[in-house]
Amino acid sequence: KPVELIEEIIEYISRPCETLLDQYAGSGNFVIACYNKNRNSIAIEKDDEMFKKMKNNIESNLDIKFEEIDYEY
Repeated sequence: KPVELIEEIIEYISRPCETLLDQYAGSGNFVIACYNKNRNSIAIEKDDEMFKKMKNNIESNLDIKFEEIDYEY
């Protein structure tokens, strides 16, 4: 979904500084929209490839860099 649409929805359902959850994070546009609207977000994505795409999308759109996380299954 486009970031602009998600931003509109976020404004209707929450207040600034609240924390919102996206348990099917996909592209990460929800995280970007939350950041743009001064909301905290928790995003969950279980597919490794989609997670990498989401991470790259967020980093490039928000000009931030995530730390590498070393994890084992």
